Order: sequence, then structure tokens, then C-alpha cells
Amino acid sequence: MIDRAVEKHGVKVEIAKLERLEVEEGRVGSVVLEGGRVLEADAVVLALGPWSSKLVLLSSLFRVYGLKAHSLVLEPREHSSITPHALSLTYYPSGRETPLVDLEVYPRPTGEVYLCGVGEVEEVPDDPEEIRSNPEWKELLRRVAKNVSSYLGEEVARVKAEQACFLPCTDDGVPVIGEVPGVKGCYVATGHNCWGILNGPATGAAVAELVVDGHSSIVALKRFSPARFLGLSRKA
Repeated sequence: MIDRAVEKHGVKVEIAKLERLEVEEGRVGSVVLEGGRVLEADAVVLALGPWSSKLVLLSSLFRVYGLKAHSLVLEPREHSSITPHALSLTYYPSGRETPLVDLEVYPRPTGEVYLCGVGEVEEVPDDPEEIRSNPEWKELLRRVAKNVSSYLGEEVARVKAEQACFLPCTDDGVPVIGEVPGVKGCYVATGHNCWGILNGPATGAAVAELVVDGHSSIVALKRFSPARFLGLSRKA
């Protein structure tokens, strides 16, 4: 997709770390990258995911916190024994009345099985390469997997991948999409929790319309506007 945009529209891709935005008379003027390099801009879209609160311009208005989620990819020895049914379940350990974890299980056409479960709120590291899965969560997912199906036990299924990521969450549970109040030409799109991949294309199309046309025709964005946080006290 990026290659097509480069070829058709002359898009230039810059991979760099954003330090701050320069705002002049209530309008975005440029972005300053790590190392001091400046890129002039008449429109900036901040789609920073769980790193949104690292930018003062956004964190002074609303909070986006990181909810750490863990996942395993298992490869069962007997692929044909796994039925193509996705499961969304709550795990109650023996002897406990309260649930320990909500878990989702997704068999793949490749014969692999993807398991994921949400952990706890943690500080989001500056570098995504520093994100590591917590060992206790790996063990928990393996234990639950075995209870879900005997074909997913340690003896008959190997761990192909263990992963962790941060879900970008807002205090009111609603994504933040729209122009940043008081900064013309600066737009934000974040806070989709675990639904970012599903809602990303529609969000991107809506923000593109907002930048070009001044409004979105495909999605009513009023509910998602960052202006809803104006006048509210910021939570630490």
C-alpha cells in the first residue's frame, strides 16, 4: 500500500522519532524529530497508539494508558484434531469463585492456535523493542490452553511464539478521533483498545476526509472528538 502511494502520489516515508510539534498562532507549523530535524507541515495526524501520552500536547488534554496483553502461538502435533471454532471464555481456576483471566482462542488455517489474554496496566516503554511478555502469563496461558483442549497441552503442542503488546485505552473507553482543540491542522486518532486493527481502516478514511474536506462523511466523529475532555480534570 505504501509502495503504491509512493508511486502514484509521490509520498515520502520518513522513519523517525517525534519529539514535539511547533504551534504558531493556534495552528500546527512543523514537527521536530529526534536530533532536531524539522519537517514543515500544514497538517499532522497523531496516531501514536499507547505512546499517545508521551506527547505533552495530548497528555495535557486526555490520558491514554497501556493495557498489557499477552499471547501465545501454539503448534499442535495433531493439526487435524483442532476444529475451526474461535472461543471467548473466562477461566475460573479450581477452588476459586472469581475469574482469573478472560481468554480468546483462535485456530488458524495453518494448523496453529493463537491464544491471547489481557494482563495489567503497566508503564509503556519508550522503545517498543523493550516490550517483553511476563513469564507468569506464559505459564498461565499454557495452563489454560491445556484445560481448553488436550491437544494443546505441553506434551503435544509446541510454543511457536510468545508475545506481548500494549493496548491503547482511554479513561472513558471511547477512541479519540478528531482535530485537537486549539491547534488547527493537528489531528489525533488513538485509544481503540483491542479493536485497532478492525477499526483502523475506517478511522484512517475518516481522518483523511477530515484533513482534506474538513468533515467526515463515512463516520460521525462527534462522539470521538478530543474536545469532549475540555474542562475535565486530568487523571495522573
